[in-house]
Amino acid sequence: MNKYLPVFLLVLLGACNQPGPKEKSVTKDTIQTTDSLQAVAKNAAPEYYFPEPKGWVNDFEGIFTRDEMTNLDSIIIAHKQQTGNEIAIATVPASYYPKDSLASYSFRLFNQWHIGEKEKNNGVGIILSKANRQVRIETGKGVIQILTNEKVQSIIDKSMIPSFKNGNYFEGTKKAIMDIIKILGKPA
Repeated sequence: MNKYLPVFLLVLLGACNQPGPKEKSVTKDTIQTTDSLQAVAKNAAPEYYFPEPKGWVNDFEGIFTRDEMTNLDSIIIAHKQQTGNEIAIATVPASYYPKDSLASYSFRLFNQWHIGEKEKNNGVGIILSKANRQVRIETGKGVIQILTNEKVQSIIDKSMIPSFKNGNYFEGTKKAIMDIIKILGKPA
């Protein structure tokens, strides 16, 4: 019985090294093709994370206190009741979007959240990332004639950034909201 054991093991080992009828052997070309496809897929679509909104003030970075969030929220709600315009705030950590694509990310985030009335497209979104040191204000087509890109940039430069440089994100954000409300005014 022992004299057949080595022959049996050799046959068994030989059979294990052969591809079966449905198996394909991995070649250098297969590995290179797979690596190329993964690289293309990685470069084709940046990785975004779109959280669900929790209200008008969405502090995913933990920048504001509860009282500060309540204060901002009450200002936004009062403005919405008077004008119908909707303002949303989002603070987002660096992990939610690639650093070089805040414009694309904020546009998609606020569209996904449906900021602004559908018929009027009267939404304004304020997004900031303390971690990435970035801020942006998005305007709907219904308010861009009044809240122009130049006015938005002025709000960022004069109301937000000076406060942010001093570490006062609440003050800068509140000033921006008040500036936006002043520009948008009462409903027509």
